[in-house]
Amino acid sequence: MGAKPKLIGKNRLLSDILALISHYSWARQQTNLPNRSVLFRILFILQVVRLVLTYNFSNCNSEKILKIYGALISTDLCKDLDKDKFDQIKDCDSRPACLLKIEHYTLNPIAGCPSLPDKDFALRTKEALIHNCPGYSEPERNRTEEMAQEVENICRNQTLQILGLWFSFIQSPPQN
Repeated sequence: MGAKPKLIGKNRLLSDILALISHYSWARQQTNLPNRSVLFRILFILQVVRLVLTYNFSNCNSEKILKIYGALISTDLCKDLDKDKFDQIKDCDSRPACLLKIEHYTLNPIAGCPSLPDKDFALRTKEALIHNCPGYSEPERNRTEEMAQEVENICRNQTLQILGLWFSFIQSPPQN
């Protein structure tokens, strides 16, 4: 049998996770009792991996993204909100941090608001990130049964949070 290729970075991490999952499957077959601690460890690792594999927005062309926001995204956001007022606003301290939060809140559906990533402002945000952030690719969406029902207040609040993050992005100083 040939030697395994040396994996680095994300590929190595994904390989280790797959090995851990296959080990869990093997351990369950060998015993009658489910080993919940191993399962919880796997779930914890997968949550950490999602954080590690998050895109670093420091290489984005913030000025072009600002122009796209001003010309297109802000209009779509305001149309969706219809003069609602801010409640508890999320904040960020730099443009890359703002883009990270904007991307997360805009493109990841939440329980009670599964349609958010399909709204015009979300599609335009995704396009702006794809075209102005080298190497960026859209995250996988988590669509589950529990998110099937839309709740207007939840969507409106999430949209307000996104608008607040865009305001923070605008006010943040450019990265050097």
